[in-house]
Amino acid sequence: MGKVILVANTSWYFFNFRLAFLRALQAEGWNIILAAPKDAYSERLRAQGFEWREFTLARSSLSPISALASCFQLWLLYRQERPVLVHHYTVKCSFFGSIAAFASGVPRVLNSVTGLGHLFLSPSVGMRALRAFYLPTYRFFSRGAGFLFQNAEDRDLFLSLGFKNKIYLVRGSGVDVQKIQPGTKNEGRKILFLARLLREKGIVELIEAARILHSRGLAFDLVLAGGLDPGNPSAISREEVQAWEQAGLVRWLGHVEEVESLLREVDILVLPSWREGLPKSLLEGAAAGLALVATDVPGCRELIQHEQDGILVPKGEATLLANALERLLKDPLLRQRLGAAARAKVEKEFAQELVHQKTIDIYRELLSQA
Repeated sequence: MGKVILVANTSWYFFNFRLAFLRALQAEGWNIILAAPKDAYSERLRAQGFEWREFTLARSSLSPISALASCFQLWLLYRQERPVLVHHYTVKCSFFGSIAAFASGVPRVLNSVTGLGHLFLSPSVGMRALRAFYLPTYRFFSRGAGFLFQNAEDRDLFLSLGFKNKIYLVRGSGVDVQKIQPGTKNEGRKILFLARLLREKGIVELIEAARILHSRGLAFDLVLAGGLDPGNPSAISREEVQAWEQAGLVRWLGHVEEVESLLREVDILVLPSWREGLPKSLLEGAAAGLALVATDVPGCRELIQHEQDGILVPKGEATLLANALERLLKDPLLRQRLGAAARAKVEKEFAQELVHQKTIDIYRELLSQA
């Protein structure tokens, strides 16, 4: 089909969120090169048969020198490999990659906006100033690129910001509904948070909700399954997590690679995020037939219809989050009803084969354009 370079901010991201899609591309005959900063998953990608190239990316830095270094390394890679298409994941990679693709003459570019991230979410003066520079620069260098969104609200926001690109909407990265199946355990005591430990995932509000539930005398087990991400400006520190554990509020498992067995052991999945593309953890929880609790924000409400296949609560409201979790802890019939409806939805709309094919069709459409 041709050579495609996919670019992400970590090799971890490719391995944990895009491995099934990469295999689907392989099956279609694409010549795949992965570009990402080096981490513990880089060699694992090579072991899976993928060609991997390193570039540096200072995820939490605003240094223009580090930005130029990232752009130059991607420009050099694109000049050497001459791909027919490059596909950038995350806002920062899309920004630097679009500049590199423009300068190197890559014929087709697809920028995946998998969530708006710290640049758009932070209210700080520095981030507002950066947005003022970022947006016109991004619009200029991404002229002619396609943009792929996971939810309609992110898409509409970009359009309102003056982007006039070809826009695609593919909801989420898909979920393996054959591999992840509902379990039979349903005691109502185990709550799972499945995400990186970032403030933007609502973890601080969740801890406060746990304190509230304990003060009400409820017995439950709150499990955190997610790794630390010190390169992210929104990262929770190891000391904070350890303090929560010592207070008896949580049980922290760290990053869990194979989540299927864990999902069979819990009853409720919670994600009080501030904003998402379309979170894989909610898709996996839905595939496992769990009762879902999430915030009423873009990305989460793309999957959950309130009171039909999950419960939505306002962002940042720990007491209302505690109330929703209490309802589910006390009501097994509600848990079962919401979980069954969530499972039916992902089978129909979010099975990974459907999502992968839609993305591959976008590749073909981009290549067919004159």
